[in-house]
Amino acid sequence: MSCKKFYDDMLVTRDYWVSRARRSAALTIPYLIPRSNEPVQENMDTYVLPWNGIGARGTTNLASKLLMALLPPTEAFFRFTVDPVAMEEQEVAMQEQGASDDEIAELKSNMELALNKLELSVLRSIETSNDRVVLHEALLQLIVAGNCMLYISEDGMK
Repeated sequence: MSCKKFYDDMLVTRDYWVSRARRSAALTIPYLIPRSNEPVQENMDTYVLPWNGIGARGTTNLASKLLMALLPPTEAFFRFTVDPVAMEEQEVAMQEQGASDDEIAELKSNMELALNKLELSVLRSIETSNDRVVLHEALLQLIVAGNCMLYISEDGMK
């Protein structure tokens, strides 16, 4: 079965979900899910705006709160650590090889410092990339349509 035939065969199933997402978008943020399926720049869809903005405000507020929970801007949301059991095994192995307690403590300190530098590097990379904006858009899509897809490449998220 070719990809085109599979795509055409699934049109009925897919159309239900797309129609549902368009109805939801019409009540919240209409431009999230356009009425036509043609992704061309010349496509000039006009959007009927809802009579009030409570749906858009609620959607944006919820997406912003989720983004702050997933990627807090002022603090690390993850931590690199070494498995305590593996670290203890390494300490025992080093003691058996004749390493002193001071040498072991210094190596542990250097490892924790290196992991901390790596954490900061990852956080700095996230802050300087476009990932936060893309993730906010994905959260909006997830809230309104119930579905989204992120493509993560070397250049960042799309």
